[in-house]
Amino acid sequence: MVENVIVDLSHWKQDIDFKLAKEDGILALKDRKNDLLDKLFANWQNKQRQLLYICISLLVVSILLIYSHLKSFAQLAGIITSIFT
Repeated sequence: MVENVIVDLSHWKQDIDFKLAKEDGILALKDRKNDLLDKLFANWQNKQRQLLYICISLLVVSILLIYSHLKSFAQLAGIITSIFT
């Protein structure tokens, strides 16, 4: 009996008996067709994080530009609090 085997099912056409596979010592069944989805999802998560950083950076730059035209930090704080209330 073979133990801890990983089987690639990329070109498998028949139904799979998962119980029998487990009894035969197969540790994992790998289907490469899902690899593309995993990569796309990972890329999307990375892009989403980058977009969040860009938005935060733009917000900070906008606040600094507004602050440069105001006379005091209190005015800036008043504007920011009025946005969120």
